[in-house]
Amino acid sequence: MVVSPFYHYGMYSEVIRVKASYEVFEIWVNGERLQGKDFSAQQWDQVILPVQYFAALNTKSNPLYFNEIKRLMAKIGLKADEEKYVATCNYNQFQWWYKQYLNHIVKRDVAGVKILSRGYIFQQTLKPTSTYTDLSALCQ
Repeated sequence: MVVSPFYHYGMYSEVIRVKASYEVFEIWVNGERLQGKDFSAQQWDQVILPVQYFAALNTKSNPLYFNEIKRLMAKIGLKADEEKYVATCNYNQFQWWYKQYLNHIVKRDVAGVKILSRGYIFQQTLKPTSTYTDLSALCQ
């Protein structure tokens, strides 16, 4: 439940349980890894959310449809039909768009982008695994 732009009830309504494992995206621009600490929270959301949404296209449950499109369609009084929402997984097209998009956020020329998904396991602390998956592998 959202009461105002500053208070979201769901943020404080339950305990967040630690998972056994996590997948974290690493975004490399021109050979340098982007780090959340170098951006404001809003800027980091702009960097990471498109990657998370794109990665979710290859799953059965698309959060972009359920979290955004369905909600917005209901607000304007239109029926949202998931079967008519077509989401394609085209990495080359996404990478081209994402480079243009990142140019505006990182405020420099983005010549190359590499996006990796890295596994982490929780054993008293988060420990990185040696497993990396390139985002381009999701569409194959």
